[in-house]
Amino acid sequence: MFWSKKKDVQEMKDAVAGPAPIPYQQPETYVAPTKMAPLFVKVDRYKEILETIAKIKGTLKNLDSVLKTRQSIDKLREDADSLLIRQLGVCAQCTHELDDAFAKPAALEQMVVAAPEAIEGDMQQITTRLSQLSDQLQQIR
Repeated sequence: MFWSKKKDVQEMKDAVAGPAPIPYQQPETYVAPTKMAPLFVKVDRYKEILETIAKIKGTLKNLDSVLKTRQSIDKLREDADSLLIRQLGVCAQCTHELDDAFAKPAALEQMVVAAPEAIEGDMQQITTRLSQLSDQLQQIR
């Protein structure tokens, strides 16, 4: 019995003393939330974000394709320009050759190159031939 009284006495002391004192806690100060991405995103919003990313990827692919096509067009243009320049050169050369051939006939070049003695001999032959033709013409009339 003695032990049970001691336990009862302790309970009475605790009841009279009241609750144990609570240590002093400093009140929490308000901290403004920093601009961070939310930890959890709604499923619909997440779906919209994925669709937007897919659109951006598609746009980037299209831009890449356009640039490659433009580069190939530029290369074709350069090739066509070089071909045109070469063909114009060939055409100009042919034109000069034709101009030289028609402006200076080969017979004229031989006459100019021929010596004056040969020209006098040719002139005598031409004169004799003209006189023969003139005689024949007189006979026919």
